[in-house]
Amino acid sequence: MRKIKAIEHVWNGGHSEHALSAIGRRRRIPPGRRMFYSFAMTAPDDSPATIVPQGPPINDTQQRILAAAVVCVRQWGIEKTNLNDIAKQAGVTRPTVYRYFASRDDILSAALMQSAVSLGQRLLARVETFDDPAQRLVEAVHFALTAMPGEPYLGVILQTDLSAFVSHGAMMNEQGWALSTDLIRQILRGVEMSAAELADVTETVIRMVLSLLLMSGPSERDGAELRRYLTRVLVPMAGLRPGA
Repeated sequence: MRKIKAIEHVWNGGHSEHALSAIGRRRRIPPGRRMFYSFAMTAPDDSPATIVPQGPPINDTQQRILAAAVVCVRQWGIEKTNLNDIAKQAGVTRPTVYRYFASRDDILSAALMQSAVSLGQRLLARVETFDDPAQRLVEAVHFALTAMPGEPYLGVILQTDLSAFVSHGAMMNEQGWALSTDLIRQILRGVEMSAAELADVTETVIRMVLSLLLMSGPSERDGAELRRYLTRVLVPMAGLRPGA
């Protein structure tokens, strides 16, 4: 079986190094703020994997802060949400928030990454029974499109002005990009592909998922119709052929 060339992604003393595509330099998260972002894939390139979050477990106070941030964004939008609002909603003081997070955006990034890791774990379990990489990609995107609206934190992007924040985080935030790329690498296991090609496919999939979630089209697709659409449009864009 041909193996995909793994993207360089090494965790070393709190620092992450990985190949970056041409879409821009990704924002590095300070080592002291990585506890919600770090993760590892537990299988080699040619077998199914599980995403395992790394770092200290989230305590009850931190979880309340994450949930409070999403509640505030739902109510007032991202631009009108500040740390005072989040602290009040969480029932903690502002200094308590700063003990764990540097900013409002830090809190939102942590909440979205937590939800994304959970979604990614279920997504990989859903597609691992398919032998064809093209079919795995179609099923993965279909699963993401149907599951994201129900995610406790990711689902907020459909109701607020958070969509730009999410798209930036998925492609420009270092840990968000690494998670997205590792998911695509596992979905396309067995496909020979350079790191640059993998980055291109990852970017294409992210843009496709966000556009289908956020933009209305001339027709509504679900189930078999959505799978046929993804097979016709996304699979060739990713450089794949069904059953190849």
